Amino acid sequence: MAVERDNMLIDWDVGITMDDGVVVRADVFRPVAEGKWPVLLTYGPYAKGLSFQKGYPSAWQNMIASHPDVAFGSTNKYQ
Repeated sequence: MAVERDNMLIDWDVGITMDDGVVVRADVFRPVAEGKWPVLLTYGPYAKGLSFQKGYPSAWQNMIASHPDVAFGSTNKYQ
């Protein structure tokens, strides 16, 4: 069941069954407004709920130093 938060509909831990029967989990973020929207996808085998800046602080600092526009105007709460 989707929860509305920060002007998004969020479904946490949605089960996705793979061809071999293994179930993986995803968090799905959608706009509240109806319409067609582009899809952004990120994936990895570990730490689905770990924010980049907390899990990889030195990599975060290097990225922000090289590309400050990445974090401009965002809390990065869901990044």
